[in-house]
Amino acid sequence: MGLDYAKWDSLDVSSSSSSSSASSRSASPQPLSTRSSSSSSSKIAAALRLKALASESDSRPKGCLVTIPWDSHCEAVRWALDRHGISYIEESVPWGLHLWLALAYSDKMPKPQQTSVPVFKTGKGEVLKRSSTDVFTYLFAHSLSSPIRLYTPPSALDLQSYFDTTLAPAARTVFLHTLLTACPSSLARAYLVDTVHLNTWRALGQATWWAVRMVMRRRFCCSDEEVESAWGVVTEVYEKVEEELRKQEQAQQRSHHHKKRKQPFLCGPTVTAADISFAAHSILVLFASRDDDSFASCLRLSVPPLSSLPKRVSTRIRILRATAAGQHAIRMYKRERGGSDGGMGSFRSRYARANNPWWAEVDVLNACAASVTGIVLIVGVLLGWRFGVVKGVLLGAAMLVGAAVGVWYGVQVITNNDDDADYNDNRESYRCRDHHTGQTRHGSQPAPTMYTARTGTVAPGSWKTRFGIVIPGATPSKASTTF
Repeated sequence: MGLDYAKWDSLDVSSSSSSSSASSRSASPQPLSTRSSSSSSSKIAAALRLKALASESDSRPKGCLVTIPWDSHCEAVRWALDRHGISYIEESVPWGLHLWLALAYSDKMPKPQQTSVPVFKTGKGEVLKRSSTDVFTYLFAHSLSSPIRLYTPPSALDLQSYFDTTLAPAARTVFLHTLLTACPSSLARAYLVDTVHLNTWRALGQATWWAVRMVMRRRFCCSDEEVESAWGVVTEVYEKVEEELRKQEQAQQRSHHHKKRKQPFLCGPTVTAADISFAAHSILVLFASRDDDSFASCLRLSVPPLSSLPKRVSTRIRILRATAAGQHAIRMYKRERGGSDGGMGSFRSRYARANNPWWAEVDVLNACAASVTGIVLIVGVLLGWRFGVVKGVLLGAAMLVGAAVGVWYGVQVITNNDDDADYNDNRESYRCRDHHTGQTRHGSQPAPTMYTARTGTVAPGSWKTRFGIVIPGATPSKASTTF
C-alpha cells in the first residue's frame, strides 16, 4: 500500500551480516549465531513495517473508525487494530443514526449505498467498508513478517467467516431480545444509547429513543421460537469450538509431548482472526460486563452485568460461561485483549466547543421537536384551508422533509469537522497541526481554520461529491498523514 519494504528487508543488523551471506552460499548448515542474526533482522524489519503502518507521529491518530458501541463486529475490528498498534479516532453513533455517517462513505449513485458499520478509513483515504474481514485482511497484508499472524494457517479465515455469519446474528438476537423485551427501557437505553461518546450523537439518540426502540424491536426482537432457535445456534457454535480446541490440544500433545503444554487456540499455538472473531461475538451472549467481571476490564463493548438480567437468562449465561468454549473466550478477554488504557483508539473531545452546540441536550431537542411539530401542524391547517386538504398535507410533508435535510446537513458538518485533530478527552485542550506552516498549535479551544468544513473544501466521500455537486474553487482535502 505504497510502503517500500525492500529497505527494511535488507537491513544490516550487525557486522556479522557478511559472514551470514557467505555461510548461506555454502552447502554447510548456518552457524547458530548467523541464524540468530537473520532472525533479528526479520524481527526488526517486521517492527519497522508495523511502525510505518501505525503512525507517522506518536500524537496523531491515523484512521477513522465508525462504530456502533454495542456491535460485536466493531469490537472485533477495534481488537485487531489495537493488537497491531494502529492508532485511530473512533466515531461512535447510536444504531439508526449510524446511517448519517455510513452514507458519507458510499459510492456514487446508482451504486448501492453504505448502510452498515464498521467502516474504517485509513490516513490515505482508503475506505474498508464491506465487512470486518476487509480490515483484518488489510492488517494481515501489511504485517507479513510480523509474529501477529491473523490468517496463519489459512483455515482461520474459514472459521472467522463461520463465526461472522452464524454466531454473530444469533448472539445479536439474544442480546437485543434480552435488553429490549426482558429488561426495563432505561437499562436498554443505558447500554444501547448512553454509551455513545459525543454529546451530539448521544443527545440525538436519547431524543429519538422512543422511535428507535420500536424499530429495533420490530427488526431484531423476533418471536420466542426464533429466540430459542438463536440460543440453539449459539450452543452448536460453542460445541464446534470445543471440538476445534480438542483437536489442537491433541496435536499439541503429539508434537510437544516432552514440553510443558500451553492452552491452544482455535487454529494453533497463536491467536488468529478466528479467536478474535469468536471472542468478540461471544461478548453479547456471555454478557462480559466491565462493571462486574474482572476479566472484561479491557473490553471496549459495554453490556449489562448478570445481576441486572432476568434469572432465567443469567442461569443460561452461567452455564455457557462454564463450557470449554466459554472459558476460551474469557481467557481471550483476560490475556489477549490488550491494556486497560483503552487501546490505540481515541475519541474526539466531548468538551470541545465544536462538539457542544447549543442543541446537544435531550431537553433542548425535545423542545425543538415539539415546536417544529406545532408550527408544521398550524401551517398545514392553514394551507389545507387555503388550497385543500391534499395540497396542504403535501406542502406540510415537504416542509418536514426540508427541515430533516437541514438537520442532517448540519450534523454532517459537525461530524466531519475533526479529520486532523487529536483531542485529549481528560481536559479542555487540543493539539492541531497547521498544514500550511507545519507547526503544532496548543490551546483551550479548537482553532477556527483547522476543519475541512470551515475552509470551504469538500471532503472525499461527502454527500456533495457522491451526488456530483462541485463547488467552484473548492478542492477535495487530503489527509495529512499516511497509513
